[in-house]
Amino acid sequence: SLPGQAQSYTDAILNDADKITEVLNWSADGFNGAGLATGILEVRRRFAAGSTAPFDVTSTQKKSNLTYDAFGNLIGYHQDASATDNPALKQATEWTGTFDAFGRLSSFVERSRQYDDDGALDVRTVTARDGIQFDDQNRTIGYVQRSTDKLGHVSVTSWAGENDDRGLL
Repeated sequence: SLPGQAQSYTDAILNDADKITEVLNWSADGFNGAGLATGILEVRRRFAAGSTAPFDVTSTQKKSNLTYDAFGNLIGYHQDASATDNPALKQATEWTGTFDAFGRLSSFVERSRQYDDDGALDVRTVTARDGIQFDDQNRTIGYVQRSTDKLGHVSVTSWAGENDDRGLL
């Protein structure tokens, strides 16, 4: 890693409304020659201590094989996710993206698989977003998204937005 580069951090948030505490532990799992992370581990614990309805769930997301283009834009990764509230359920995701000449995300493809340890669940989906459009302030104003389920059914969403003088959608 490079001097001054974050290798790990912990963030804790207490929500007074529902008395749930969330603690996030983030750590980088290696760096490339440009100092960009090649792997990331996030462990998030949400719990309600001293509550009449105890709650304690830890979720883990491990990103690996983070790859970048020549400008440092993230163009791909693999992610594995799981949680203690349903430890048999797993999710694996492959993500790839492209960027325009201004460094803005112009398209991505996300291939996801949710499965369990005993093979009763095996759901695969593909989500592709392209045609991402921006206004002169680099705010997203449109895209087309195609989601495909494991049976090959395709759902298409075309989204368009406009910002007012204050930059609000």
